[in-house]
Amino acid sequence: PRCHRWLLEHAHLGPLIHGFLSGEGIPRRVRQRVLLMLWGSILLSAWWAPLLWVKGLLVMIAVGVSVYLLRLPTREP
Repeated sequence: PRCHRWLLEHAHLGPLIHGFLSGEGIPRRVRQRVLLMLWGSILLSAWWAPLLWVKGLLVMIAVGVSVYLLRLPTREP
């Protein structure tokens, strides 16, 4: 509860979380940044992963998260 309250009252994260929880969605710019950071970190991790199945699993997780993010409604800031 304390962490939840802190996140909701946070100056930068609070409005994003309120919009998400109310069903309004997330701003387009935030979605683009999240997708860029997601794929950058997944591809870097997959490059370092020694096993092929781990690389495949990382990419599948990134695809799933990307589909979820792209299906969220978009709101204007």
